[in-house]
Amino acid sequence: MVFPIILGSLIGITLLGWLVGYSVLLKFVKRIEKRWSQLSRLLHRYERIVHKVVHKVQDSKRQHDLLLSLALINDPSLTRHKRLHWFHHINAQVKEIQEHEAPTFF
Repeated sequence: MVFPIILGSLIGITLLGWLVGYSVLLKFVKRIEKRWSQLSRLLHRYERIVHKVVHKVQDSKRQHDLLLSLALINDPSLTRHKRLHWFHHINAQVKEIQEHEAPTFF
């Protein structure tokens, strides 16, 4: 008589714990996806700015490097980590261009 009550209680507690854990996990995933979408919007905005910079650059090798990096940022087969790596690469190139060439392109 006591065993079914204990077993039912354990199953109920387990299911309740699973539901609470699943709910917390869903909130976490939604928050992370929201942040990645914000980052994605910033990357696209930055991409438009970099396209303006690319047209101002006179060095064809640097233009090619920037365009290749932009293509890699938008490559869906790359992981987010790799895409962020290329974003930092572009950011360094743009800063170098701003320091050494005419900074009037913005």
